[in-house]
Amino acid sequence: MTSTLRYAAIGDSIPRGFLMGVPRRVAPGTCTVPAARVLRWFDRPGHGYPAVLARLLEAAGRRVELDTSLTCSGAGTSAFWRGGPTEPVRRVFARRVDLATVTVGANDLMAHWSAYVPAAMVLRAASTGLPLDPQPVLDRLAPPPSWCDPAIRRLGARLRGLLDWVAGRASGPVLVTTYHPGDASDVVRARFVRPVNEAIRAAAADLPGVRVVDLEPLFHGHGTTAPPGERYVSARDGLHPTDAGQYAIAAAILEAAPELAGNLAMQGAGETA
Repeated sequence: MTSTLRYAAIGDSIPRGFLMGVPRRVAPGTCTVPAARVLRWFDRPGHGYPAVLARLLEAAGRRVELDTSLTCSGAGTSAFWRGGPTEPVRRVFARRVDLATVTVGANDLMAHWSAYVPAAMVLRAASTGLPLDPQPVLDRLAPPPSWCDPAIRRLGARLRGLLDWVAGRASGPVLVTTYHPGDASDVVRARFVRPVNEAIRAAAADLPGVRVVDLEPLFHGHGTTAPPGERYVSARDGLHPTDAGQYAIAAAILEAAPELAGNLAMQGAGETA
């Protein structure tokens, strides 16, 4: 018999499986933030990449015990690290964890992008089916880089502490993802996606057991303007992954840690022989 893989997912709405659509109320995890009271009506934990990754591993014959209690829509790095791990993080890692994934940091900047995000949702919905491009209007709502610099420095420091702490307790790999570009805006990429991703890569650099899964190239050509069947980003909000996008993230994580399924395949062959 192969042992059960204990997998802890940490992060925001991306691993939580958030997607604008038909509201449905989902019970919150142990990690929560004030905004989650509203956002969790759009949570779909069974569609987030951790659940997809667990299913991929199970299809390879691996028993997986998935804990998504540390995923929370609207969460920033402070939900998990405040000069040390928060209590929910301590509780999860009090048990053995064989695999951890981390996607967090974007919400650290949301206070500065509070005008852009709701406007993007409203304007995209209003322009659906019309030959109107809301992006030029939205780009004017983007904050200047200097406004976000302090927040980016804080998220880098918090994430570094969190990854170091988690890697010291997980018995297997810790996979941290960058963020994908949502819409086709060069302004958003330059002022939001790239600075956040640079902070994530720097936070993970040289930490034993930590690997970065880069979503920028993975999502290239699969944004909101791609054909529906090739779209990794929801056209409803231009931010969150579609089911296809969540699958792509899960597959990329598995590719970055092939031993998770490879060792299992070898173990299974040995047990069958």
